[in-house]
Amino acid sequence: MSFFSVGGNAGFALGPVLATPLVLLFGLPGTLLLALPALLMGLVLFHELPRLLSFRPEAPGSEGREREATAPDLWWPFARMVGVVTVRSFVYFGLVTFVASYYIRELGTSPGLANAALAVMPFAGAVGTLALGVMADRFGRRAVLAATMLFLAPLVYAFTLTGPLLGMVFLALIGAVTIGTFGVTTVLGQEYLPGRIGVAAGITMGLSIGLGGVGAPIFGAFADAYGLPAMMLALVALPPVGLAFALTLPRNARERRPAA
Repeated sequence: MSFFSVGGNAGFALGPVLATPLVLLFGLPGTLLLALPALLMGLVLFHELPRLLSFRPEAPGSEGREREATAPDLWWPFARMVGVVTVRSFVYFGLVTFVASYYIRELGTSPGLANAALAVMPFAGAVGTLALGVMADRFGRRAVLAATMLFLAPLVYAFTLTGPLLGMVFLALIGAVTIGTFGVTTVLGQEYLPGRIGVAAGITMGLSIGLGGVGAPIFGAFADAYGLPAMMLALVALPPVGLAFALTLPRNARERRPAA
């Protein structure tokens, strides 16, 4: 799942890297040129579709279906994990929405440097996706998820105390511990809901983006009322809530199920 997630995260990272020079050269109409790589990849997928369809997995045998039918869906642990996903999404998308403005208005940097800072988070997140996936396999998904929530608040607070360049270092670490757990929560959700793995993946992956969109205007209103520095500090209060949810998760979802 980490390898699957890293491609999308790298794509998010390339967004500001490609869009910034286009806007500086051609203004907002320059962003229309971003449709060209999308069109190119659409043609590639259309050409490769017959080969991709050959990768369909075989239907599970009777033993596999029986084991899937007897494995219970753990809705309550899944709901608590969604709470962690909610906190993670609010913090990450709150920063993505306002980091560029924070660099320009509060730190006095150029738009180019502000967009570079914005790109640092998803690039580091792509690396974190691979690193945290390996760590989750070794130390457990619950432990990695709790550890990221533990470190996230100090990292965000440290970012508010630093200047532009050192701030990028903390943004990279923030990106690694937030985006890096996308694959971890997806697998964990499917373990909690073995009979509804599509629902589990849809909620843990799709909900993360949707909730970030909901939180962005809330933080925007807070920033308008109290300023961008206060809004950044408000984000520091969220990870402890996510940590509390993470610590209540079962250590191993498989241990909670009766043997097939």
